[in-house]
Amino acid sequence: MTGKVTELQEKLLQLQEELSKRQEEEAAAKDVEEPNFEDLQAQLAEKTRLLNEAKLNMQESKEKAIVLEDQLKKYSRGVFVTPLGTPYKDENHRHTDINMFGEPTEFEYLRKVMFEYMMGRETKTMAKVITTVLRFPADQAQIILEKEDARPV
Repeated sequence: MTGKVTELQEKLLQLQEELSKRQEEEAAAKDVEEPNFEDLQAQLAEKTRLLNEAKLNMQESKEKAIVLEDQLKKYSRGVFVTPLGTPYKDENHRHTDINMFGEPTEFEYLRKVMFEYMMGRETKTMAKVITTVLRFPADQAQIILEKEDARPV
């Protein structure tokens, strides 16, 4: 009888050990599978912060692209191609775009004035009109008018 009691006590100890091992394993699995609420909130806050930083960086990049496009447009307006094909940048020329005339009537007017000038009619007056319509800088307009005065009639 004593042997049976000892044997049962040993089995009881083994079963208690197995039970405690299983409880520990379940607790460990529970910790791995189910993170606590605070951890989830911290992860959410970190992801939100990273998302906001990415949006801010994207907005800054868009603004930089717009500034660079504007600079490129501004640069290309002041560059001319010489007859040899090399670019020439003239800072005095503000109007190199085809749209320099406010309205199509200005272009038509200039065409008529150029025709009269080329036909030799009132060349001095036509030269003044041309320099005004094409918005020549003052120094260039003065040189043109001096040359026009020096021409034989």
